[in-house]
Amino acid sequence: IILLHRPPVLLEPVGQVPVSVPQQLRFVWQPQHAGIAAEYTLELYENQLTGFGYDATLNASAPVFSTRTFSPFYLYGPADPALNPGQEYLVRIRAEDPTGRSAFINGGWSEVYAFTLENAVECLPPDNLNWTVNGPQSALLTWTPAPGARKQWISRDSVAVFTGGRNSLAIGVE
Repeated sequence: IILLHRPPVLLEPVGQVPVSVPQQLRFVWQPQHAGIAAEYTLELYENQLTGFGYDATLNASAPVFSTRTFSPFYLYGPADPALNPGQEYLVRIRAEDPTGRSAFINGGWSEVYAFTLENAVECLPPDNLNWTVNGPQSALLTWTPAPGARKQWISRDSVAVFTGGRNSLAIGVE
């Protein structure tokens, strides 16, 4: 009896993906096989042929990134090639049995999945920033969020000390 295993299924990223600084993107897939310590190949392509099938991109270009791993995930980080906001990317994963004893449907290649990095959003300062000193070691900051702001944060020496959706903050210094 010959058992053909199914290729993996990508869980993330898909659709619109927010840009992060520093670059950090999780690739997570679900193995569709059992009883094999599979090795995976992750390939990432820039889709420069919009309007054509994904196979046209895979056949016409080399991957911008490729790696092999035994884990069903990969953390794409600052050491990997920089990804461009607004660009559509194609991903495929291949599962292989390193012993060569098991076979996979489609040579182990998954479907081709697409995601687009959202365009970077300009970080705007808040309007009407005010502060009231309440004592030698405390103050109250108030502000009006910038129009269209989805997130707010305050940082000190490039370290976030507050994140959230409120528009006031009491600060105490020790």
